[in-house]
Amino acid sequence: MSTEDIRFEYIENFGCVEDDLLRALERETALTQIHPKMLSGCYQGHLLAMLIKMCKAKRVLEIGTYAGYSAICMARALPADGQLVTIEINDEIEWLSSKYFEKAGLQDKIVPIVGDASEVIPTLDGRFDLIFIDGDKTEYISYFEEATYASKRLFPLCPVQLPSGYYYTFSFK
Repeated sequence: MSTEDIRFEYIENFGCVEDDLLRALERETALTQIHPKMLSGCYQGHLLAMLIKMCKAKRVLEIGTYAGYSAICMARALPADGQLVTIEINDEIEWLSSKYFEKAGLQDKIVPIVGDASEVIPTLDGRFDLIFIDGDKTEYISYFEEATYASKRLFPLCPVQLPSGYYYTFSFK
C-alpha cells in the first residue's frame, strides 16, 4: 500500500463523512452537468469548513459556486450570524445550487449572485474574513487582487495554494 493510499484511507476513515444531502447533490450534478468533476467534493469541503472554524470567519466570499457543494460546507461551518456570498457566472447551473441551498436550510445564510466576478466584486460592501477562489482559472490572479488588495477588505493576508491549484486566503483575528 502506497503512502498516498494510506493517507486517503485515513482521511476517509477519520476525517471526511459525506451526509445524504451532499451525496444527493454530487449524484444530481453527475446526472445533469457536462463537467461533474468540477464539483469540490468531500475533502475540499471539509478542509474549507476547518479553515472557517480555525480563523473564526463570519463573512466569506466564494468565487465560483458551480453546484454549491463547497458553499454548503462553508455555510454550515459559519456561526449562526455568519454569511457566505457566492458568485457564479453560469446562470444555467444556478437552479441546482439554489435547490440544494434550500434543502440544506441555508438560503438565509448564503447570498448567491449570478454574474462575472470581476464585475461583481467591486460592488460588494464590507469585509470578508475568508475568500475561496474557485472560478475561472485564468482569472485567479485578477480575482485575488480585486478581492484582497484592491478592495482592502482582507488584512492581514495568509494565502495558501494547495497542490490542486486552489487558493485559500484568510485573515487571522
